[in-house]
Amino acid sequence: MEPLLTGLDYPGIYRIAEMMDVEITPSDLYKLQALEWDTIQRTREKMKRK
Repeated sequence: MEPLLTGLDYPGIYRIAEMMDVEITPSDLYKLQALEWDTIQRTREKMKRK
């Protein structure tokens, strides 16, 4: 069985940012989502090659 890719844990990201006293701006969120999408796409491509 292949692993299921689910993406980032956004509530966890916000919780860690809060603990570190870091504000997540809309720009930060956009960048995180772009990184998440790219990572998922690359991982899926690697999984197809196996």
